[in-house]
Amino acid sequence: MPTREKLAYYLQHPSELLRRAANEIDGFYPRAVPYSEPEKLFQIALFFRESGLIKPGDLVFDIGANIGTLTWVFLAAGAEVVSVEPNPKCVNYLRRTYARNLHHRIVASGLASQPGNLTLHYYPDRSEFGAFETTPSIAGPRSRRLRITRNVPVVTFDQLIKDYGIPAFAKIDVEGFELEVLQGLSQPIPTLSLEYHIDTLDTTRKCLTHLKSLGEYRFNFCYRAIYEFCISDWLEVDAVLSAMEARRPNDPKTWGDLYARLV
Repeated sequence: MPTREKLAYYLQHPSELLRRAANEIDGFYPRAVPYSEPEKLFQIALFFRESGLIKPGDLVFDIGANIGTLTWVFLAAGAEVVSVEPNPKCVNYLRRTYARNLHHRIVASGLASQPGNLTLHYYPDRSEFGAFETTPSIAGPRSRRLRITRNVPVVTFDQLIKDYGIPAFAKIDVEGFELEVLQGLSQPIPTLSLEYHIDTLDTTRKCLTHLKSLGEYRFNFCYRAIYEFCISDWLEVDAVLSAMEARRPNDPKTWGDLYARLV
């Protein structure tokens, strides 16, 4: 598995980086990462390694894996990765991309507070993007573009842990469905991240409150897609939400990733 030194070396040698980091997956770049440069991806991998969020051999859940961009980052950081994705188009993409990788598994379902089935809505023009019908992010004018629907299975976070073990880190990016995902979790996990939007911080607070009911967590966040922590300390719920809210005047639509760590 890549060491920190190898990752740093690969940043200077992207062609070798691409051949070796993800078990020599044919055609992964640029097919599965159309908007990213390889150097950027490995800088993200270095962030997860340097921050201590992921160590070589760690189990990582990529919940809402989509086409697998961060799955690739987690593999490059040395993790064993379980990609969780309900969208059939994305699942097929993941299977083609990672068929040869022995450190990767796919769960073709969503996560929710209860097992069963939910309706997944697609964008006709970009069917790799979608959301469950109860997700707030699909409300409003743009929901009229969601004309393709499919019933897909959902399981709970607890069931995922029963099947694969307790992850060292879990990334949750599920288009506003984060609270539902966390409500299916009844035990603490060491670290996790979830996407936030500044205009839905009430829901984010509910997510953090649920996590605090499971264990003694502290929180930090990254702004937009910039993989560096915005504050030097890991804070309690009210303090981290205040720090996030402070960015609203300069960027009223700000978003990013919020990180939780057991202390």
